[in-house]
Amino acid sequence: MLATARPLFVIVMLAQVTQWVGQLMLGALGSAEDVALFATAQRTALLTSFILIAVNSIAAPKFAESYRQEDMKQVRSVALMSGKLMTLFALPVVSFMFIFAPWLMGLFGSEFTQGSNILRILALGQFVNVITGSVGYLLQMTGHERILRTNVVISSVFMIVGSALFIPLYGVTGAACVTAFSIAIQNLLCVYHVNKKLGFNTLNILRSH
Repeated sequence: MLATARPLFVIVMLAQVTQWVGQLMLGALGSAEDVALFATAQRTALLTSFILIAVNSIAAPKFAESYRQEDMKQVRSVALMSGKLMTLFALPVVSFMFIFAPWLMGLFGSEFTQGSNILRILALGQFVNVITGSVGYLLQMTGHERILRTNVVISSVFMIVGSALFIPLYGVTGAACVTAFSIAIQNLLCVYHVNKKLGFNTLNILRSH
């Protein structure tokens, strides 16, 4: 139990780093206006991931049950089906955010419309999070939580170092790009390890089957 809990504890802690370090760095290196724009855009972009949360709540127990029964065919089937569902539902949400970003940001005040591109960048990062599928839960539920921990550490280091380098140069846009890239890096690393350890690619939208 402890052997499993330790890497999961690190994962949970570093997930908070990814979520908050952009705002904290902007607070230290940028302006209050930058923090407000970034925080608002980030919260709005996170609406994309509610699809991931909803599907994972069903898929994760299925992964664990199928893996315990050594039914890798079922693990693969559930993973690809859940990935397709998430992509199907996320695509219109992200498209709406891209097209109507000024309107969405304007809901918080006319001065927030200048953060439209920030919302687009962060929404793109969340879209990568969704289309890669339930890769984090796949690794957790199949005994590869240490691999997931390593991927999260790499992503968090990139987030911290990237924020320190790019926020002074590019301000809130730099924070948004670093955040989106960090999310993408973590999930693409997980895709790679799921393919390596479990034998299938969750990027099903790029596959014919």
